[in-house]
Amino acid sequence: MLSWDGNCGCQPALCVARGSVQMSTVSRAPGQENTRITRAADVGESSIRFALHRKLLSHHRRNSDAIVVNELGLIHARCRIDIAVINGWIHGYEIKSDRDTLTRLPQQLELFSGSLQKLTLIVGVRHLASVTTMLPGWCGLTVVRTGSRGGIRFERIRRAQFNPDVDPFLLAHLLWRREAETALFDLGATIGSRRQTRKELYTKLVETLSTAELIALIKHSMKQRESWRGHLPQSSCDD
Repeated sequence: MLSWDGNCGCQPALCVARGSVQMSTVSRAPGQENTRITRAADVGESSIRFALHRKLLSHHRRNSDAIVVNELGLIHARCRIDIAVINGWIHGYEIKSDRDTLTRLPQQLELFSGSLQKLTLIVGVRHLASVTTMLPGWCGLTVVRTGSRGGIRFERIRRAQFNPDVDPFLLAHLLWRREAETALFDLGATIGSRRQTRKELYTKLVETLSTAELIALIKHSMKQRESWRGHLPQSSCDD
C-alpha cells in the first residue's frame, strides 16, 4: 500500500495512485500529533471510478474482445452511464459516492432500464439503505468500503441479472447515423431513396436483427471508432 509522500503535487487529502486510496491527514487538538485516518465519506466519484477500473473491471480491460467505455451517452445523450462494458451484452456501472445525492437516480433508473441489458449500482455506505428500496430486482448492487489502511474495496450485495425490460430500439441509439446506414446497406435492407431519419434507421435495424446481432453490431461499430473513450482514468486527487 502506497502512502502520500508529498511528491505527487496533491494536497494531503485523498490521493489515488495505482488503484489504492490513500489516507487523509487531519489536524488533531493542539499539542497532539497529526493522525492519518480514512472515512468512507471522503471517497469521491473519481477515486471510486479509478479503483473500479483497476479492481473489478481489470479482466474486461485485458480482454481484447470487450470494450470498456467511460461516460457512455444513452438515447442520444439523454443520460450517461459512468462506465459501460460491452462484451456480449451491455452492462452499465453507475457510481453514487457518499458525496453525491440520489436526486437524479429515479429518472436515471427509468432511462437505464430501457437502454441497458445489465446494470450495477456502486454506492457509498451512506446510500445503501435508500437505494435498496429503489432498485429493480434485476439491478446489481455493490457498496464501497474503505479498509483499515485506507484502500477502497467493493462488497457485492447482489449480482446484476439480465434486464427483462430492455428495449432493442433504445439499444440501437448507441449507433451513429452513418453506422446504422452502413449496416443496413450491408444487410441489403431496403430503406428507400430519401434520407431516412434516425428513428426510421433504428426501427429497420430492430426489425432486421435479433438483439444478439444488434449487440454484435454495436460492439463492432464502437471498435472502429477513433478517439473512443475507453482509456483508463488517470489517478486523481479529491479535495
